[in-house]
Amino acid sequence: MMDELFGADNFVNEITWYYYNKMAPKSACFPRTTDKILLYSKGPGYVFNTQYEKRDEPVKQLVRKFVDGKAINARDENGNVMYKMSYEKRIDDVWRISMLQPADKVEPVGYPTQKPEKLIERMILASSNPGDLILDCFMGSGTTQAVAMKLGRRFIGADINLGAIHTTTKRLLSVAAELESTQSTLLTDETDEGTKYTGFEVYNV
Repeated sequence: MMDELFGADNFVNEITWYYYNKMAPKSACFPRTTDKILLYSKGPGYVFNTQYEKRDEPVKQLVRKFVDGKAINARDENGNVMYKMSYEKRIDDVWRISMLQPADKVEPVGYPTQKPEKLIERMILASSNPGDLILDCFMGSGTTQAVAMKLGRRFIGADINLGAIHTTTKRLLSVAAELESTQSTLLTDETDEGTKYTGFEVYNV
């Protein structure tokens, strides 16, 4: 269906979200601890911002450089292979991000299928720039809109469930009040990108 909507040529990635902290009940099969996220572009020239995360422990790596499109080992003036300490790594197509738990006190709003903000944050940071417009056609608990507001993106959300509209509205009012009072309440140190779009309107269509 995604191929029909966006075109098979616009398929970019199949991402595996590994929620390692799931408390799975006993069953006669391997517990499910992953979801698949399909990434499509609207066409050529789409926005993609490479994402990095800190390593648990720094590692020593070869210094690489690209020559005619090929990666080769960099060498110093004496011809010795060069190394560097790496404190972060580029994020690949397996995302190790914990799922929300009933015991969590900060994010949960009591809405089923609510996703963690960290998951949506990564999607938005990778695929948009400050001021861009984010659309979520099935917004549920409003996580996408809340994260977009915190990251300085404009947003549109839609849902047929009136409970979703109420939940999201209440959530966005809280996020907006927090942002307006502090002007610096962000998910991570790397996301301070200026203007926050804290105003919004609710429409019935």
